[in-house]
Amino acid sequence: MNQGSIRLIALGLVVTIGAAVSARPNTPKRSDERAPVIHMAFAGASEEALAYHQHVTTLSDPFFEGRSADTRGGALAAEYLAFHFKRVGLEPAFEPGLGEDIKTGAAAEGYFQPFGVPGEVEVKKAEAVVTVKGVGPAALEVEKDFNPLGFSGKGEASGPLVFVGYSIEEGPNGYSSYKPGDDLKGKIAVVLRYEPVNEKGESAWSNFDGWSRHSELMPKMAAAVSRGAVGIILANPPGVKDPRSRTLETGKSTRFGKPIGVPAIMISTGLAKAMIRDGVDAGGRDFMDFRRLADAGGHGAVAMKSDALFSMEVEVDRARMDSNNIGGLLKGKGDLASEYLIIGAHYDHLGYGYVGGSNPNDQGQLHPGADDNASGTAGLIALAKRLGERYAAMGESGSPGVRSVIFLGFGGEEMGLFGSEHFLKNTPIDSTKVVAMINMDMIGRVKDDEVEVSGLGTAEEFPAILEPLFEASGMKVKQTRSGIGPSDHATFHKAGAPVLAFFSGLHKDYHKPTDTPEKVNVEGALRVIDLIEECAMTLATRRDALTVKQTTGTQTGPGRGNARVRLGVMPGDYSGEEPGVLVGDVMENTPAQRAGMLKGDRIIKWGGEELADAGAMMQRLRDHKPGDVVEIVVVREGQEVTIPVTLQSRGGSE
Repeated sequence: MNQGSIRLIALGLVVTIGAAVSARPNTPKRSDERAPVIHMAFAGASEEALAYHQHVTTLSDPFFEGRSADTRGGALAAEYLAFHFKRVGLEPAFEPGLGEDIKTGAAAEGYFQPFGVPGEVEVKKAEAVVTVKGVGPAALEVEKDFNPLGFSGKGEASGPLVFVGYSIEEGPNGYSSYKPGDDLKGKIAVVLRYEPVNEKGESAWSNFDGWSRHSELMPKMAAAVSRGAVGIILANPPGVKDPRSRTLETGKSTRFGKPIGVPAIMISTGLAKAMIRDGVDAGGRDFMDFRRLADAGGHGAVAMKSDALFSMEVEVDRARMDSNNIGGLLKGKGDLASEYLIIGAHYDHLGYGYVGGSNPNDQGQLHPGADDNASGTAGLIALAKRLGERYAAMGESGSPGVRSVIFLGFGGEEMGLFGSEHFLKNTPIDSTKVVAMINMDMIGRVKDDEVEVSGLGTAEEFPAILEPLFEASGMKVKQTRSGIGPSDHATFHKAGAPVLAFFSGLHKDYHKPTDTPEKVNVEGALRVIDLIEECAMTLATRRDALTVKQTTGTQTGPGRGNARVRLGVMPGDYSGEEPGVLVGDVMENTPAQRAGMLKGDRIIKWGGEELADAGAMMQRLRDHKPGDVVEIVVVREGQEVTIPVTLQSRGGSE
């Protein structure tokens, strides 16, 4: 250490020690000489601040392995939360005995609600047979002629072939692959990948190099299955300018989404050409003719030659990984005790980066998840203790009455809100008795006493009830109306409950190995918890019912980590209340910075199309590949500015 001062940031406190500490700058310091610095940092902290810091630091420790479902640390984190729920006096929220395979007393007592999340895809069986011109059946070879798809349903399908082009319900300028009344019952649908292309083999719907959101596979599958298709054959169209058009997808590469309910395979372009050449189509058209037909749209379902039959049998297992919700009950009192307030936070994170939305370059590295969401999990424990003490002080009757509170630690949030969805489908209480849900996701990076509270529009009475509490808190509360967003509160709002979501803002360590505990602002987080406590008590004791209102927005949870490219901006607002995406920050050495995008810009158009919100931007990113150039229009100081941006891979290369 040289002359000057030493700044130690811990527990949100700044400790400054002058030159006296470094009186001997050239002499190595012994550990006992440095100890007072650490001691002074902690000496002025409250008991609750120390406990909060301990929870965040512990849950972020490498021992918990990033708390993902594919690690032992995920189960250990569940045990940790259940232990502290019991320690602060919460009763079990679930049926005793659930999750006993974890071999903990808390599981046996009813604090655990186990459920499964998707793991690796294993192909158990894959067979396909084609009969053309009465010749056959000819068996096809896996990995050469076809591959089963990861989202395939299990079972066997057999029937005549019907061509549905790109299987797009609705595209630009009235485009559709279908006609009213198209019926695919008993038929196997042949679906083209991508979307209409021009003579160069590039997207006809993009003003940039790449594909639009209309090329997504899952909506294509849904369009065909909803019309009665008993099986799906996916094929790359000929003459398309995309490196992937020369390869077969695999079960692993298509393990996203839920199984579509019918067998689904992808065949090689060579096989598709051969099938048509050998007489699948009665009109003498070749595969390129079929592609041009699909490019034009409006063709409807086109029956292939009647003596062409296809049979397939697919059995794809998606390995089940174990996860758990952790629930503790604080019983209410008086005539409101049969109604419930739910306070939740997800305790899971990304582990070593192999699940959820990690950057591929960070895979294999521990993701501590201190802010996301050890900060909210620690807040859950703190609130359970605080509200328990306040309820105990009310006496037996709690006159004139106070609602019961269920504290929930959700698993599987980072993989797609699986925990909150499982709770609502398997709730131990009458869901109509839930008056509201409060969610904490990332409350640990408070800056300038600012906090965002979403969901103010989900109950008609919320503004009048809560704004006085916001004012009294002394915090700068950014209010947004939407109850739809990338966390567990969205699940409850879609199920019909008013919700409030507390969030201290995005930062450069989001979903990175650098989201570490020393960066958490403990004092700021405790101020957020103060505010949540008052909101919770108000909702728990208010006698009148809330009037539920549905709000709009874009749900970004399940697929938010699937983009191959990055832009390099942090949205400043996820509410969706104003059109476009407010740029909250611009990351260094990213496409956005190199193109001249600035903090405070509002992105309103992407590739010539209007951009609705942050969720829509994430969807656009999933449509691109590295090197794509996209024209982005931003509003800056009241003027529209067009910015060409060259996107790069999430790993950093073009």
